[in-house]
Amino acid sequence: MTAALRILMVEAGAAPGHPDALDLAEERRQIDSALATAPYGQAIDIQALRAARREDFVECLLPTPEVLHISGHADSDGALRFRTDDGGTTPVVRMGLSALLLGLRPPPTLIFLNGCHTADLAAEIVADDGCAIGVAGTISNTAAVAFSRTFYSMVARGASVASAHQMAQNALLTYGATDREQYRLIPGKNMEASACYLVPPEARPPSSPPGVKPRSFRPTGHDAKQRVIALIDGSPDAVAGMRSLMSSTEFDIAITWMPIDGFSDL
Repeated sequence: MTAALRILMVEAGAAPGHPDALDLAEERRQIDSALATAPYGQAIDIQALRAARREDFVECLLPTPEVLHISGHADSDGALRFRTDDGGTTPVVRMGLSALLLGLRPPPTLIFLNGCHTADLAAEIVADDGCAIGVAGTISNTAAVAFSRTFYSMVARGASVASAHQMAQNALLTYGATDREQYRLIPGKNMEASACYLVPPEARPPSSPPGVKPRSFRPTGHDAKQRVIALIDGSPDAVAGMRSLMSSTEFDIAITWMPIDGFSDL
């Protein structure tokens, strides 16, 4: 299948072994793993810019990717930091970066800034006909990786940007994260995020062989009762997190847990 969605993933963190290093390779590994099992994963092409310097970043922006994903640190004022030759990082002038990204034609459909203190910058650079995601305050590396994996997994399963964002927020609850609300989705003035699908319908392969009637994505009747998630020895927070996660899907799902003496409905 020809890739219909190009994601430019910019890894702008410090070198491994540096005190400020982030495990950006793990983020990419988990995203790749999620796409490998997703129905429309083959329609997504990720191009990585590793150990990204400022000059590398500018040169790779054309042709414009549909999704621009930047992972790394940012200063408290939202200035993104890029790799230096000594393995550390240096900030990019925020005003200059905003002008650079706002000048892209056509603009990216989504700009995802996966780093601390990037929500205000995301609001500055969002295109009128696009969306942006940024982080308000600080997040842990675990949360950053988990959010990215879930977000792109949902996109590759046909979810809208709004739905994928909500699912990724809720998924953080299953990790015990308290910073899920810090991931902010900012739609452009002409964009409805719930109607923005990064994988277009024409790029989605048929889900059933020719001549086989596809099953509905919304099970009803007997089928609905077969969709059960078992939480074994789950804490109340884990149960609540899974409830919240599943409530934002299009499926009718019963959530149960398994105590020592057998199943009990929640």
